[in-house]
Amino acid sequence: MPISKDFQGYDLLVRFIEEVKAGQHQTSKIKIKIRSNKVLKKMFGYMNEDMKISFDEYLAIITNAFSEDGLESNLEKSRFPFIEKIYEYCSNNWHQIEETVSFLKQVDIKQKMYSMVKKYLPKVIEPVNITIYFVPDGGDCRGFRGEVYADITLLAILGKTKAIGLLAHEFHHSCRAEMAVPYEEDHFSEIFQVLFWLESEGIADKVYDLGAEKPDNEFEPLLKLRKTRRQIYSNARNYLMLFDKAVQKLENPVPIFSNNSYHPVGHFMADVIESTFGTSELVKTVGDPFNFLETYNNSAKILRKPEVFVLSDETIRRLGEIRAKTRKTCYLNHQGSINKYY
Repeated sequence: MPISKDFQGYDLLVRFIEEVKAGQHQTSKIKIKIRSNKVLKKMFGYMNEDMKISFDEYLAIITNAFSEDGLESNLEKSRFPFIEKIYEYCSNNWHQIEETVSFLKQVDIKQKMYSMVKKYLPKVIEPVNITIYFVPDGGDCRGFRGEVYADITLLAILGKTKAIGLLAHEFHHSCRAEMAVPYEEDHFSEIFQVLFWLESEGIADKVYDLGAEKPDNEFEPLLKLRKTRRQIYSNARNYLMLFDKAVQKLENPVPIFSNNSYHPVGHFMADVIESTFGTSELVKTVGDPFNFLETYNNSAKILRKPEVFVLSDETIRRLGEIRAKTRKTCYLNHQGSINKYY
C-alpha cells in the first residue's frame, strides 16, 4: 500500500510563522508563496467551503496568535473561536508541534493505520494509495479519495497514539470512497447528505472516535467537544426522531445535525447494528448509506429498547423511493462516486 507523507504546506506556513515571530510579517513574499502552493490552495478551498473562512482571515488569526502586536483591527474576534484557540495553543506550545512532526516523519503510519481500519472494511477492498498532507488546518482533519489533510496542531494536542487513531479514522474515509455507491446530486441531496454523514462518520468512529478519549494534552475546546458528543450519543433517539419527521415531510434534515452531531448519532447507530448482527453485517453497509440506515432500523426493531428509535414505515418507504431514484439516475449516467462527499 504506497503512501506518502507531505509536509510542504506545513513547512511553508512555519516560515510564515517564523517571520511573524520576528516581526517581519508585513512582507508579502511568503503570503504569495502560500497562495500559490497547490496543497495549501486545496486546503483553503476546503476550509472556505466548510467553515466560510477566507485566506486573509485565516492568516490574520495565525498572525495574531504568534505576534506580540495584539489583535488586528480588521479581524472580528470570536468569529472563529475554535481556530483562534487552537493557534493560541500552538503559539504557546510550539515544542509539542515540533515533536509531533518529528514523530510522524519517522513512524510507519501505513501499517499502524491499516491495522486499525481493516476490521471495519470489506475484505474485497484493498488498502488505497494515499497521500497524507500535514498542515495547520484550523483544527480539522479530512479524508478524501486518495488523500488526507491532517491538522498538525490537533494531532499534537491528541498525543502520538491518538494522533495515529485520528489518521486511521480519515484513512477509513479514503478507503470507503473507493467503493461507495454512486450518487448524483439532485433535489434529495440534503437527505442523502445526512445519510452519508451518519454512515461514513458513524463507522469511521468505530475506528477512532474523537469524542471517546481525553487528549493527552489539556485543551479546553477539545474537552468540551468530547463532553458534548457523549451527551449527543446518549440522546441519539431524539435526533433520529427529528430526522424521521423531516424525511416524512421531505424537509431539509441537515440543521438537525449541527455541530457535527452526526458523528455520535452515527456511532450510536453503528453500535446498535454491531450489537445485534455483529461486525460482519456492519461492514456490509460501508459505502451504502441507505443500507446502513435500513440495517440500523432492523436492529432497532429486534432490540426494542426505549433509547433505540425505530424509524416509521413512511420514512422507510420514502427513503426507498429516493434510493431507487438516485441509483437509477447514476446507472443511466454511468457516474462514479462524487468526490464532494468524501
